[in-house]
Amino acid sequence: MNRNALHALLERYTANQCSAEERLLVEHWYELIGESRDFSLAEKDWELLENRIWEKLYPGKHNNSNPGIKPLWGRISKTLAGFAAAAAAVAIFGYYWFNAPDLPGSENISLVAAREQDQWKTHTNETEQPILVKLADGSVIGLAPRSQLAVSTGFNSKNRNVRLLGKATFDVAKNPAVPFMLFCGDMVTKVIGTSFEVVAQSVTEPMEVIVKSGKVTVYRSHSEGNNATSASNGVILTPNQKATYYPENKQFVAGIADKPEPMAGVEKAGEAGEFVFEETPLNEIVNRLQEVYGIEIELEQESIASCPFTGNLSKQDLFTKLDLLCGSVNGAYEVRGTKILLTGKGCQ
Repeated sequence: MNRNALHALLERYTANQCSAEERLLVEHWYELIGESRDFSLAEKDWELLENRIWEKLYPGKHNNSNPGIKPLWGRISKTLAGFAAAAAAVAIFGYYWFNAPDLPGSENISLVAAREQDQWKTHTNETEQPILVKLADGSVIGLAPRSQLAVSTGFNSKNRNVRLLGKATFDVAKNPAVPFMLFCGDMVTKVIGTSFEVVAQSVTEPMEVIVKSGKVTVYRSHSEGNNATSASNGVILTPNQKATYYPENKQFVAGIADKPEPMAGVEKAGEAGEFVFEETPLNEIVNRLQEVYGIEIELEQESIASCPFTGNLSKQDLFTKLDLLCGSVNGAYEVRGTKILLTGKGCQ
């Protein structure tokens, strides 16, 4: 886990946005350093706490986050008064993680061993901007700076196998007869036709797969780069879901994308008034959100299902929409794995 990932995970923990597995991981860290989980700390105390965790996990590595990134701890302590602001901070940080040009490079690591040179063709992005790699089957890959892509020389004839080190977006052409197989260390992403993003800066650090459309199976292979087809040890992802793979313990954690987007075919949702409501029952609005974003949203109390809401939710992102809905029932929402639970005290 790099310093950026540590920032993001602890921020999700303080905002109560962690999965159960991530929560256990963070609480284990606090136990390691003998620290209580008290978040009413000054900015300098947050920095000291972070340094203690980092030193415990990675002794001797004192490098700070990327230059120009301001420590997040002061911002966290100031925003804990409301989950909405903390959730926004997580979304902003998630965007930075996927777009920042100064993440550790992967250009010094080879995806293809010397003995495999005749089996793979390598593409390396040495520019400061993403580049497009168009494959023989019609698939298009957006390769981020300092990232590498290796394409099998038998691609689109014998297989559709590729390897990645770094970051990339994938728009995969459909071919049910020959699945598209992406290998990142021992993490395998298997698709037939879909679009998704992958972050795999190192085979020893957490990797992420975020699905935009279609369906993706992510699982662990028994040997790096093989053609494993068994997905019994992984997860199946649908739009706006993500999986984080932890190589150290070979475990997957499924969750919701940091910034969910309307699914393919409903990109214009809201522009024609679909998200303008007047005295509309809460359960009807929740059903509409599920249709547009493909994410299961559950109301914890049946009593709030009929609570009316009036407002325009056309321009806000999903989590801001939920904040506004929760405000109408004096409630809150919680991300639990790939679902969202909405709770409230009622309409009165």
